[in-house]
Amino acid sequence: MENPREEIIDVVKSATAATKVAEQRHAILRYFAPDAGLQHPLCTVERGEGSREQILGLFQWFRDLSPKLDLTIERFTYDETQQIIYLDIVQTVHVWCSPFGGKPSRLLVRLDLERSDEDGKYYITQQTDYFQPEDVLQMTIPLLHAPTAFAKRTAATVFCYNAWLYGWVRSQIHPWAKMLSSSAQQPSIEPDSDAQTNHKAD
Repeated sequence: MENPREEIIDVVKSATAATKVAEQRHAILRYFAPDAGLQHPLCTVERGEGSREQILGLFQWFRDLSPKLDLTIERFTYDETQQIIYLDIVQTVHVWCSPFGGKPSRLLVRLDLERSDEDGKYYITQQTDYFQPEDVLQMTIPLLHAPTAFAKRTAATVFCYNAWLYGWVRSQIHPWAKMLSSSAQQPSIEPDSDAQTNHKAD
C-alpha cells in the first residue's frame, strides 16, 4: 500500500470477501509481508519464512467454507506513529453446508504495518482478529450460539447480584470493623514520671 488510510478498505475486502480465488490470492501476496503472522480465536500462524502461504491457505479454506461473505467496515482508526490500523467490522458468514441462515457478527481487526525499505510501500506484518465467543460459535457450531449468548447474559445478572450482596455485607461489617480498629489504636496511659519522682522524694 502506498497510502494505507485511503486503500485499507479495498485491501481488506479484496483479501477476505473476494469472489474469485485468483483475486484473493493476488491480494494476499500483494499486501501481506512474506513473513506475516495471523492471530485468530481458532488458529494461529506465527511470523516466519513462508508464513504468508499459510495465511493464504487459511483465507482460501474459509472462502470455500463460506463462498458468500457479506462484509461491512463501519469505521477504522489509523495510528500513523505506531503503524497500526484498527477496523470495526460487521460480517455475515454463509456456511455452504449449514441449514442455518447467516447471522451478522461483529469483530475488531488489528493490522500491524511495516514500510519496506525497497519500494517504500506498506505491508501487513500481523493480523489479529478479536471475536466474541458466541460469534465464533455462529461460524462453527451455530446450535451453540444461542445457549452461549444466554449464558453470558445470565452471568452478567449473577455478577450484578454478587456485587450488590458484597456491598450490603460490607456496609454491615464496616462500622463494627472501624469501631474495633479505633479501640485497638487508643494509646495506653503511662504513669506520670514527675509524680513518681515526687512520691519517692516524700
